[in-house]
Amino acid sequence: MRKQKSDISAFLNVRENSTRCKNKMLRSFSGTTLLDICLNKMHELSYMEIFYGAHENDLLDKAKDYSFLNIVKRSYDSAHSDNDPSKIFEILNKIPTKWVLWINPCVPFLEMGTVNSAVEGIC
Repeated sequence: MRKQKSDISAFLNVRENSTRCKNKMLRSFSGTTLLDICLNKMHELSYMEIFYGAHENDLLDKAKDYSFLNIVKRSYDSAHSDNDPSKIFEILNKIPTKWVLWINPCVPFLEMGTVNSAVEGIC
């Protein structure tokens, strides 16, 4: 069964409390940050709703510059859980579409053309 693009949303989950690399989303990375690299690309998915989940104020403030984002405040448990998917991905309860696409902001070389091709393949 083919899906409609209007039935698909994208989401990002970000947090400061990474277990291997603290605050990696906001650390300097090639003159910018992993988070900025990802957010600057996300406008290429403007045909779908994009949800951004964060708990910490620095990460929430960063998202305010991107008007296309639906900002969702993550709970403390969500941002600090390492092994409970129901807590980590609680943002899914806030997304009204049937299908969601998780974009990992820790992958700076991911091209949105790849994401768009995947969406085209199912629609």
